Amino acid sequence: MENYEKGQVVEKQVEFTIDGKHENIILMQVKPVSKIQSLTNFGLSKMEIETQIAWTASGDAIHKAISCAEILKQNFPELHQVTKIGYNRMEEYWEPKIDGLDRLRIVREVPVIYILLSKTTLPEQLGYQAPGSGPPFLNEQKPKSHKKRTRKKSERMNSEHVQ
Repeated sequence: MENYEKGQVVEKQVEFTIDGKHENIILMQVKPVSKIQSLTNFGLSKMEIETQIAWTASGDAIHKAISCAEILKQNFPELHQVTKIGYNRMEEYWEPKIDGLDRLRIVREVPVIYILLSKTTLPEQLGYQAPGSGPPFLNEQKPKSHKKRTRKKSERMNSEHVQ
């Protein structure tokens, strides 16, 4: 690539249409360097007064957006959810530095997720999850752990001498 220099970059972003989405929505754009705790704290405070919040991320940040949405759903179990996934398309053009070489075009598709959480009922649509419709194991109570009591070495030795 030393014979080329980076030229024009064209990015085509996917547009998601969601029935029931409000115009003035809180949009949380999650980046790979974003801290989940900071995002969720802000999201939790906004959901106290707002009715809808959307989480969006691409590439390496998708798992963080999903985690943030799930944390909000744990704190607000009445939330309705619509999830959309797609790809942003990026075309990079590389210009040759030497005569006789062709212009290069590199196409990359980066995955994108959009998660809408709403206190108000949303119409049934592709990607819709009703409140409490998650996997049953998420709604179960965790069993209390029973620690096995281990005896001290001195207690074991005393019990052996008693026999």
